[in-house]
Amino acid sequence: MRKTFIAVAFVAVASFMLAACATVPPERSPRTFHQERTATKQALADAKARGAAEDCPTAYNQVAWQYHGAVDVFWSCRTAEAIAMMKDARAKAEALCGEKVMMEEKVWVIGDANFDTNKDEIKPGVRPVLDDAVKVMKENPKTKFVLHGYTDSRGSDEYNMDLSIRRAKAVKKYLTDRGIDGSRLKVVGHGERNPIAPNYTDEGMAKNRRVEINQVVEK
Repeated sequence: MRKTFIAVAFVAVASFMLAACATVPPERSPRTFHQERTATKQALADAKARGAAEDCPTAYNQVAWQYHGAVDVFWSCRTAEAIAMMKDARAKAEALCGEKVMMEEKVWVIGDANFDTNKDEIKPGVRPVLDDAVKVMKENPKTKFVLHGYTDSRGSDEYNMDLSIRRAKAVKKYLTDRGIDGSRLKVVGHGERNPIAPNYTDEGMAKNRRVEINQVVEK
């Protein structure tokens, strides 16, 4: 008799909880929750497959905990809150380790007296290097590059900044004239900053009159 009473009471409580949950509007129904749960579970699996558990373990574990927390909230009959938690967890799972750090790697240096003092014209001696750059850029059509222009220490800061930009633009023009898309090439002028040789000798100043071509890579 006692067992029968307990069973009846259990059914009554379960029926009450189901009835309470049934009052939730359709857009916040248990069915919606289970759909979000399935989607979030898949998003976590995809994140793990792309290495998120190893690359950003703290963030990955936080999303996993939020997933399980949403399940607990759902079974407390707080369906709307559980759905919101699950949607947020799915968005985070899809974005895990998604931010890429853009870095530059030096590929070519156009220097060693390839620019005369106060000039931005490309000298014949540098053309084989630039032709090699054109070849590599055409073989890697999605890769972007930054052209950094420099000068020696002679002249004012304002003049040298303008000259360094003009030198980088001259290199860009050489590349675009040979079929490289200009949108892949960013020009930056540095003036006399960041010398690679002493500016008190002719040889050193010649090395500093340069353009560096850096490849943009994701880390």
